[in-house]
Amino acid sequence: MNKLFSQIELMLKRKTFTVSFAIMMIFSISVFLFNCITYFNSDIVAVKAAKYMFLGSDFARGFFEVYHLLLPVFAVLPFADSYFEERENKTTQFCFMRMSEKSYYFSKLITVFISGFIINFIPLLVNFLLNFIAFPFDSSIDATDFSYVNSYLFFDVMDTGLFKNIFAENMYIYNFVYLLLASVACGLIAVVTCQFSFFYKKSRVILICSAFVFFNVFEIVLAVLGLEEFCIKNYIFASCFYCGQSVRGFVITWTLLILAAILPTPFAIRVMKNV
Repeated sequence: MNKLFSQIELMLKRKTFTVSFAIMMIFSISVFLFNCITYFNSDIVAVKAAKYMFLGSDFARGFFEVYHLLLPVFAVLPFADSYFEERENKTTQFCFMRMSEKSYYFSKLITVFISGFIINFIPLLVNFLLNFIAFPFDSSIDATDFSYVNSYLFFDVMDTGLFKNIFAENMYIYNFVYLLLASVACGLIAVVTCQFSFFYKKSRVILICSAFVFFNVFEIVLAVLGLEEFCIKNYIFASCFYCGQSVRGFVITWTLLILAAILPTPFAIRVMKNV
């Protein structure tokens, strides 16, 4: 446990963690302030409900696209490249004098997961709560700006989505469920990148960008092939149900992500021991 705490302390002291966390917080709060300015002095019946303002939802058009595009980078920036850095600085040998290779490895990976989780969860939770405080709990218009007279259009689209009952009964819980899913996904993406760093020795910049490239390019390829059902974004961001969500797609995408984070473990430990 002391080894884990020392890794967490190291994470909190890293400039990359501080900077990426600050940027995510500023972005999250700025989106909220933009919505406040947009609806300032508007008639209450023309103001969307807080549940449609959440940054982690596809309903937050414009801002959501930026968040979706950059999330893989911010997931890995805080700590996923820490082993790469320590190996380059030749400080891993000193670490192994104080702990076993396995203790170092697992405390490192747990901290990497925590870093990816925190970098998404706290800023998005702040955005979630600020919207909840400032905007109406419900509204006479939905996220598409249709009145409830035309809401059947909205529900026809929703028919293919997951967690339909939660969405219909309490969309705030629905958004929070996806906030947790996105944060866990960020943690796993950070772990996958860290696992990759045990085998890759060329460039730290390429290592950090690898998650961004794979996450977005793979999504484009699946869309071109008509396999959007298996895009991970459909299962970590709220209200992406129009892209063909399915239970099969949810299980397969999450299984692949978890396996990518776990399966390299014995090979990474062997490589680390050789170093």
